[in-house]
Amino acid sequence: MRYSLAIFVILCVLPTLADAPAKLQPADIELAVSENNVLTLTARKGQTVRLRLEGNATTGYEWTLVSQTDAKGNAREILSAVGKIEYQPAPADGRMGAGGEFLAAFRAEKPGLAKLAFAYKRPWEKDKAPDRTFAIFVRVPAEGSDGKK
Repeated sequence: MRYSLAIFVILCVLPTLADAPAKLQPADIELAVSENNVLTLTARKGQTVRLRLEGNATTGYEWTLVSQTDAKGNAREILSAVGKIEYQPAPADGRMGAGGEFLAAFRAEKPGLAKLAFAYKRPWEKDKAPDRTFAIFVRVPAEGSDGKK
C-alpha cells in the first residue's frame, strides 16, 4: 500500500515540476591571463567573470585593480567585485619560490560596458611602472538583446 501511495504522489508531482520554468543561473566565465594584453568579452547579467592572473607573491609583486570604469567613469554598477583579489600558490612541486595565480572575480549586475584595468607591481615601488598590465572590457547586454533570457 505504501508503495502505491508513493508512486501516485510521484506521478502527480512530476508533471507539475516538468511544466515549471527552470530558473537556471548562467555559467561562470573563467580566463587565465599570463601576458600583457587587452581582452573583450560578453557576460550576461548574473554571470561571474573569474580571472586567473599569473604571478608570484614571493617576489613582492601582486596584481591590483587600478581602475574600474565605464562611459560615465564608474563601472561598479555594471560589475561588482566578488571578494578581494587572492593569491593561490602553485601546487607544491619542490621548487622554492614557485609562482601561482592571483584570483579576481566580478559579477555582471546590469547592462553596460565596463573596463577593468590591472597592474602587476610591488606596492612599495610607487614611482616605478608596472611590470605587467592587463585590461578587460566586459559588455553586459540588456536582457533579450543577445537572444537569451
